[in-house]
Amino acid sequence: MRRLSLLLLSAILLFGSGAFSSIAGQDYKSNIPQILADDSLPSGVRKSFASIVAVLVYRPNALSGSLDLSAILSGFAVGDRRVLTCFHGTALGQPSSFYYLDAANTKILVAYYDGVKQKSLAYQANITAVSPQKDLALLEVLDNDDSKFDLKPLFVSPLDVGYLVKNSKAGWFCFKYAAEDVVFWKELRNFSGYFTNPNLSSSPDVRGMFGETLEAGYSGSPVLYGDGRCFGIIVAATPSTIFFIPGWKINEFLRESAKAGKK
Repeated sequence: MRRLSLLLLSAILLFGSGAFSSIAGQDYKSNIPQILADDSLPSGVRKSFASIVAVLVYRPNALSGSLDLSAILSGFAVGDRRVLTCFHGTALGQPSSFYYLDAANTKILVAYYDGVKQKSLAYQANITAVSPQKDLALLEVLDNDDSKFDLKPLFVSPLDVGYLVKNSKAGWFCFKYAAEDVVFWKELRNFSGYFTNPNLSSSPDVRGMFGETLEAGYSGSPVLYGDGRCFGIIVAATPSTIFFIPGWKINEFLRESAKAGKK
């Protein structure tokens, strides 16, 4: 358990930064139509992809004072104008110390590819709830003057991934955005159990694990089963382990957020 604690503390947080801003200045064509037609992705996963978005985080440049793209990560619709993503990608700080929000100096855009209009649509979003322990952030997406954000929410399953491991040979799938309309995906197969951080006794930090790794950019991606159901959200990785927040902890966070919003 101590070894796992050290692994978790040293985990690589999988949001992109810096380098992604250069992509916007290049001449490229969206690959999302090809993703949606890729037969190597199960049809349920391709259908659920319509609920996955890019979350672009802008912060002031200390030298120029302009807002620069500082991070790009994934997210997915979980309700009416609500998007779930990772807390660490929207906050400032380092994993070795702590993260904190600077909402007054942070601009967040949520973008997705509209297959009918064949272009990306971007919407401003505000952070409405966070859980640093679960590494989750809930965004409220604001409608534009000429378009409404109306993506269908993903179904977040409370089932144990371990049950599916024993009863199916299907894999899990996750996605990363390299730009607002350039996407890559990966299939995960080596589920290796759950880890509870003993240092958080009041509210144990439960994370699922896959015995493999991911490059930067997958933070905030849903963990999709072959039929399109969401079983978690990717939050971090080491060179040998991917960590995700399981579906039942996501639903717990969403219930707590909804309850707090009614007060």
